[in-house]
Amino acid sequence: MLEDGSLGPGRVGRVREAVRERLSGSQVQSVVRAAMRLALAPEDPELRGIVVRIASDPAEAEALVSPYLASGMRSKDPGRWVESVRKDARLFLSGGGADIGPSRRPWLPKSSEGSSGS
Repeated sequence: MLEDGSLGPGRVGRVREAVRERLSGSQVQSVVRAAMRLALAPEDPELRGIVVRIASDPAEAEALVSPYLASGMRSKDPGRWVESVRKDARLFLSGGGADIGPSRRPWLPKSSEGSSGS
């Protein structure tokens, strides 16, 4: 929705705040991954900088990625999650990862819906 322009400025601001919150403190890997992807969508230099730091600084990523799984159990190899998040950050920064769902069809404003296009 950020990428296709279907959110207004107020909602984009709320998404930015939620992403900023998810990219601070300890989070499970899947939350970090989704937040990084969202961080790059609104072209916000501050959020992009956070993803750059995650990609380039193992300590930054380690501080962010929880050693616990979504089930609440402690991971047997938390370093694997940290490296996976750093790899995802590099992928997203390079412009890749668009094929990683979810995908949406382009949003059309209500004034364009149902028009014949002639």
